Amino acid sequence: MKRKISLSSLISTLVLLFTTISFSIPAHSALTLNATNATFTFDHSGTAGSGATAFTAKYFNVKTKSGQNANTTGKNVGDIVRYNNVTTVAGVSIDAVVTTVATGFAMTFYYRPSVVDAFASVEYIMTSVNFGWLIRSIHRWSASMMVMMLVLHVFRVYLTGGFKKPRELTWITGVILAVVTVSFGVTGYSLPWDQIGFWACKIVTGVPAAVPLIGPPLVLVLRGGESVGQSTLTRFYSAHTFVLPVAAAVLILTHFLMIRKQGISGPL
Repeated sequence: MKRKISLSSLISTLVLLFTTISFSIPAHSALTLNATNATFTFDHSGTAGSGATAFTAKYFNVKTKSGQNANTTGKNVGDIVRYNNVTTVAGVSIDAVVTTVATGFAMTFYYRPSVVDAFASVEYIMTSVNFGWLIRSIHRWSASMMVMMLVLHVFRVYLTGGFKKPRELTWITGVILAVVTVSFGVTGYSLPWDQIGFWACKIVTGVPAAVPLIGPPLVLVLRGGESVGQSTLTRFYSAHTFVLPVAAAVLILTHFLMIRKQGISGPL
């Protein structure tokens, strides 16, 4: 029997509203365009100058953090370029993260991490819970969007040299965050515990066996035993809903704090 009102449907509605509003608000840019067509060059470290990695960009008069107009020549781009992150690739990734977390949280009310009941609980979400099919679909779409936007963001930073001094630690935390994001996908893919999820789990947990010395013990830790079963599903569920979210939250916070301190590596 269908529920007339469910918490998950309310959460999904709020998430959709938030995402719609965030994309509809125009970027609040501190860039003040100047009529001149002059150009300047700056290297990938974020400081105006020249060199093998320098590229030409439009010349702007921009506002510094203190609100005063300043010439970009000789200034740190991270200090003077201020724009709304919602419209960037990284901003879309964050929107996808928020949507994925909210919809995933909604599904935890109905999902059962059991090899016997997992598939039936997912089927119940898709067929019996009000808007359950929509919540799960949004969860899957936003997760795919999160991975895709993260890959584009990593490429953008690499191609523009944003990993160079003094932003090495920012780059490292971003790469680790990318690995955590992929781990989200691997663990979440197996939670329905259908044929695809089961064999994906079996293959993924079997890959470390090729590593000398530590490979076989690592497989035992991932699977919780010699074979894939209830212990494996419990580990994947715990990692997907607790371990990885905590790790991602710490990495995102650290990443943002360093970006705020060092500035953005430069606009596209």
